Amino acid sequence: MTKVNFFKRIWLSLTDFRIYPFSQKEKTGKAIWFLLRLILLCSFIIAIFMTKSVFDALPGIIAKTSDVLPDFSISNGELITDEQKFTEINSSTYLVFTNKSTSEEILNLINAVKQDKNANKDYVGYIFVLKDQASYVYDLDGAIYQAVKVDYINEIDTSKDEIINDLTTLEESFVAKLIVLLFFLTVFALITLINRITTILIYFITIWLLNTIFVLKLKFRNYIILVCYVSVLPVILETIAIIVTKQISGPVNLICTLVSFVYMFYGLRAIKIDNILTNGTGKNPLEKLENAIKEAQEEIEEQLKEKAEKKKEENEKQDKEEAEDDKKDV
Repeated sequence: MTKVNFFKRIWLSLTDFRIYPFSQKEKTGKAIWFLLRLILLCSFIIAIFMTKSVFDALPGIIAKTSDVLPDFSISNGELITDEQKFTEINSSTYLVFTNKSTSEEILNLINAVKQDKNANKDYVGYIFVLKDQASYVYDLDGAIYQAVKVDYINEIDTSKDEIINDLTTLEESFVAKLIVLLFFLTVFALITLINRITTILIYFITIWLLNTIFVLKLKFRNYIILVCYVSVLPVILETIAIIVTKQISGPVNLICTLVSFVYMFYGLRAIKIDNILTNGTGKNPLEKLENAIKEAQEEIEEQLKEKAEKKKEENEKQDKEEAEDDKKDV
């Protein structure tokens, strides 16, 4: 296993159960480092796709921002706008831009939105951008609740044009893309690592139960190494699922865990077969015979080589003597 490179290890972990008995002979730290590198690689791939998705969506966000937001500015902690605008974000959420601020005015706005949008639903949410705060208010069966309230920061001055310009600059910035890439890399690496750690106990219990069938003398380090290689397929499947669906799916995690149980079974089976073939020594019982045959072949080759050299010397000597005899005759 020491001579198998990283990518070949991944391939063998997916396609060849014989890797499990061979992996048991390597150091525990090497198996852990192999899994960590795989997590980093998969997280980097996810980060690339997620970063691309974010920046591909920015032109649409900029266009939507320009269309949805009225002309406004925030200065000294207050919203300044000459227009009041209702925008339907989805079937049950509305964005309300206004310079009003009192509770009575907010209730009047909610009623106005209902009448204007025919929002006769059990649940309707309102994102209010008001004179001195932004808040999320929802109407549940006629009762009004405020879920979130954020006061404007006095030190921050901004406007619609500045927001659009900032988003445009962000879209074209290489540094911004790099920061977003590193952010996603860190987030998904941590999520994957935490997910693996939380499943280790399940894996250990499963290996222990399966070991009652195979009756193997496994130490703690053997459990760790086995878990590292069994985790290869779940990590790869979760990576593919996140790239395709752009979310972490519970059902996918469940499927990955179930598949890993299958790999545990066949991995332990491969270790058991290897123990039977090697009498638990980890060495092939035919290895001694093979070595003896190899040594005999080498000895025969050496003898043949010595014979060939001796014959060559005799021929050279005979040729020399014949040459001297010919010279005397002359």
